[in-house]
Amino acid sequence: MMILRAFYRVVLFLLAVGGSAMLQSYAAPEKGDLSIAEKVNSFVERLEELIDAEVGGDEDVTMDVMEKNDGESGGDSWLPQTRQAGCSSGYQMHNGICYKAFNTPKNFGDASSTCAADGGTLAMPKDAGTNAFLLSLKNAVHRPGWFWFGLVDQHQEGGWEWIDGTPLGSYRSWGPGEPNNLGDEDCAEYFPSAWNDAPCSKADRKFICQKIPAGCPDGYVYHQPSHLCYKAFNDKKTYNAAVATCASAGGTLAMPRDTATNKFLIYLKNAVDNNAWFRFGLTDHRQEGGWMWQDNVALGSFRAWGPGEPNNLGNEDCAEYFSGAHSSHSNTWNDGPCTRADRKFICQVAPSGCPSGYQQHGRNCFKAYGDKKSYDDAAAVCRVAGGSLAMPRDPATHQFLITLKNQVERATGFWLGFNDRSQEGGWRYADGTRLGSFQPWNTGEPNQYGGNEDCGMINRHPNNKWNDQGCSSQLNFICQTSLQVVESCGGNLPGSAGIFISPGYPQTYSDNQKCRWFINVPPGHVVRLTFLDFDLENRYDHVTVLDGCTNRELGKFTGTSRPSAVSSSGRTMEVVFTTDHSVKERGFKARYYAVAGSGKREMPAPEERELGEPNEDDEKEMLEEDLGMLENNILSEKKEYGLE
Repeated sequence: MMILRAFYRVVLFLLAVGGSAMLQSYAAPEKGDLSIAEKVNSFVERLEELIDAEVGGDEDVTMDVMEKNDGESGGDSWLPQTRQAGCSSGYQMHNGICYKAFNTPKNFGDASSTCAADGGTLAMPKDAGTNAFLLSLKNAVHRPGWFWFGLVDQHQEGGWEWIDGTPLGSYRSWGPGEPNNLGDEDCAEYFPSAWNDAPCSKADRKFICQKIPAGCPDGYVYHQPSHLCYKAFNDKKTYNAAVATCASAGGTLAMPRDTATNKFLIYLKNAVDNNAWFRFGLTDHRQEGGWMWQDNVALGSFRAWGPGEPNNLGNEDCAEYFSGAHSSHSNTWNDGPCTRADRKFICQVAPSGCPSGYQQHGRNCFKAYGDKKSYDDAAAVCRVAGGSLAMPRDPATHQFLITLKNQVERATGFWLGFNDRSQEGGWRYADGTRLGSFQPWNTGEPNQYGGNEDCGMINRHPNNKWNDQGCSSQLNFICQTSLQVVESCGGNLPGSAGIFISPGYPQTYSDNQKCRWFINVPPGHVVRLTFLDFDLENRYDHVTVLDGCTNRELGKFTGTSRPSAVSSSGRTMEVVFTTDHSVKERGFKARYYAVAGSGKREMPAPEERELGEPNEDDEKEMLEEDLGMLENNILSEKKEYGLE
């Protein structure tokens, strides 16, 4: 069978290069007016189908043979890759993150400033594969050179942390006897290949930056732990003026609710100006001592006030960071006057729509990757975007993934997000739920060929069926992440689709809130708004929906009944959430999307796909997904209690 398949492959190659005359005679008659390239594609597709029909279409046989040779493949997956979609000029992608080694000597702070201006941070080699990739980048620039990367113990001696605020994990690559803190050494570098601690002021070090393409506005940096974008501004403003600047990008002043985010913001602000004081989104202007985040959620248990702060010395109602150079209160919180115009500030905004390079289908975003990885390495790439390997639970999603993968590579298989590693035959999705009734396995699959096929994949075109495969095999893969949810008290909501929630959802919202969201979809469309969940205090708390063009009230909703869908007359809509001073409920979760001006759902143009809508009717699609997940849960419960 393999000899026969190889013979057909040779025939395919010879025919594909045989010129237009041969194509004219073999191509489908209705394609006679296509370009040469289109005829080649058409003919190759038809011949591929003939090959598969001739040899039985048993894709898994080929994959099983590949698996036997899996251990013989070269271990060069960490080597520098060519520039890929999502990386700006000079950057190279590894596991979903873009990196660049700079040949310019700078101290640690100035190197951080250069990365921030590029929309990134110093690189963080958190695993052996990334570390090897960064070494290859730096060595290509200057092999014996010393290069900064994003690891510090500035907050506590010996307490090494990545600059995103997360602690140094089990992976480390220190040189012999390092780190030794020989002369106040608080910043990490390659020296030249092992890690070393060095004084952050050393200005003869080169450096490596990283950027995560996640749909942030220009100049904003994506923070993976919080899944939000941040930018430290070098402008000085009052509190209200800073709020207005952040709102213009659809965001708020930054809200460091936890240790990791707080340390990351300190890194960002000091990269811009180590001597400046920076505002963030925390005030007690409504009630002295009643500190509230800008989204009207009360300050929680995490606090980073400086010694003796807050002290309300002269009507100080707005929070700010002390400068990094302050002698006694460095980088801690202070309460200051809201009206002072000599403070800089930090904004935050949620990534818009799907992450960069992803395409929306239903309430999820998907991306097919063209580089080959093992199942675990592919899953690690997906986690960078806050997601997992793709989990097709219904025919519509499965067909969408077929189209997506075939746009990248038609002649190879792709990893999907399900496996039976925990129990042979007990297939589960990457989120732990069992497979439902929708299981488009190829004929005879899963067959545990060779005794070690525990990971799920989709076969190449035109088979496009599921197969079990050895998890160490090198395949392309498809990632999935949820549509980004905007979590703020109001703001601008751009793009063709999105989800936003009331502050505090799904716990409880706060008293005395008035949040305004402004939805703005592309020209030629109107806004369609649907509520996915709705729970407000009846009569006293409400959501008002206004037409952006006419300011006409489209609906005013309260209570626990989920409102009907609402449509605007033009491309803009305003949503206002108002609460009183007493009872607090769960709040709401709402979804908006663009509809063609005629009122019919529009098929997105190819160039709009990244933020566009799925091809099927939205409500039907979401219902199918919900039913699929419900079926998975029912089957899981039946198996747990032996009711099958």
